[in-house]
Amino acid sequence: MNNIIQVAEQLYREANPTSTMEPPSLVYEAIENRYNRWLLLTKEQKDAYDFLSYARILNSRNNLTKKQAKLCLEWGYRVSHKRFLKNEWISQYKNDKNLYLDEHNNIIKKRNFWKYRQGSLIWETHYFII
Repeated sequence: MNNIIQVAEQLYREANPTSTMEPPSLVYEAIENRYNRWLLLTKEQKDAYDFLSYARILNSRNNLTKKQAKLCLEWGYRVSHKRFLKNEWISQYKNDKNLYLDEHNNIIKKRNFWKYRQGSLIWETHYFII
């Protein structure tokens, strides 16, 4: 695995291919924070997504696909969608991986949540981490 500095520089170059500047310190700090969160994942999650893949998904945090949004929920992030109201979000329910929790502390079955977000292209993208 690449070290944190190499990952930060690689992702910065991918996001800013024409830049001649070095990545700002903020980039390194963000990658270090992501690495610390990645360390908290289960072994199975780490095996499925090495740190570079994990960081790359989070790098696109403002325009996630449905698949990426589901992963971010599993990883403990709160996720919203452009069709949600301003302060609406969901997160993984801590005590049961088959449930989500919304901003009002309502418990929602994961299956039902995604059942109503299919059949239209709008639900395939436009998710973001809050």
